[in-house]
Amino acid sequence: MAKDLPEVNDVLIGTVESLINTSVFVKLKDYNYSGVIIFSEVAPGRIRNIRDYVKPGQKIAVKVIRIDKEKKNIDLSLRRVSPKEKKQVLEQESRERELGFLLPFVIQDQEKQKKVIEKIRELGVVDFFEEALKKEAGAVNLLVQSGLSEKESKVLVEKIREKIKVKKVQVKAKINLKCPAMDGIEKIKKVLDVREGNISYLSAPSYSITVENTDYKNANKKMESILQELEKRAKQESCEFEVIKK
Repeated sequence: MAKDLPEVNDVLIGTVESLINTSVFVKLKDYNYSGVIIFSEVAPGRIRNIRDYVKPGQKIAVKVIRIDKEKKNIDLSLRRVSPKEKKQVLEQESRERELGFLLPFVIQDQEKQKKVIEKIRELGVVDFFEEALKKEAGAVNLLVQSGLSEKESKVLVEKIREKIKVKKVQVKAKINLKCPAMDGIEKIKKVLDVREGNISYLSAPSYSITVENTDYKNANKKMESILQELEKRAKQESCEFEVIKK
């Protein structure tokens, strides 16, 4: 369902309809009206060829800078959209497109599909996809609230997981670990026997630790936890422990 008018400072997705004189006409996604970008709001400085910046049919991220609600005129800007804003709105557009592609595999009823999409938009499409990729239960619960059965919800979450590869970040640390006792090798093995993280031997007395996670903050937390556990075990086994790099 198309919306009426956006708000000033909204960053939206639009499709360039035409270039007339010194104006760019843009059809706004999800809205009933088009907006206009004057050339000075396309890019700073003199524009020799507008087609170097925008072309009819091109999808762009724009910012609403003025609205005349009586005349329904919407003034837009291309140059005032920050790289971060552009990335966010394009990612949302991409996720909505993927959601629209996947939903028909789960439910055929178009009205039900629209209801699901509106519910997901309340949370935020990008946030929903992150929830689906990281923690299945939360995404399933949201879909159940939107009217899907638990079975349908689980199928949709699984299809999202299948389609989108989870990007993982790596956090690394380097440690020195020495045990001068006669049974030092056995003590070192005991200290390094941790469940999380991957520990590799470099050269005596150095070891590398790698932690992978979909979230950089969580990866750092896991690394800190591993290092604290290693230090605790090293003291218990009378070993020398040192963090060289992290």
